[in-house]
Amino acid sequence: MPLRIEGREVKKLRNKEIASVKVVWGGPTGENAT
Repeated sequence: MPLRIEGREVKKLRNKEIASVKVVWGGPTGENAT
């Protein structure tokens, strides 16, 4: 696998993680997490 594609996959995974984290923070404590 070329590093470029690997980097893309890693970015996708990180984006997914960040998105899920944002969703979690978007709960009752979301206001404080800003």
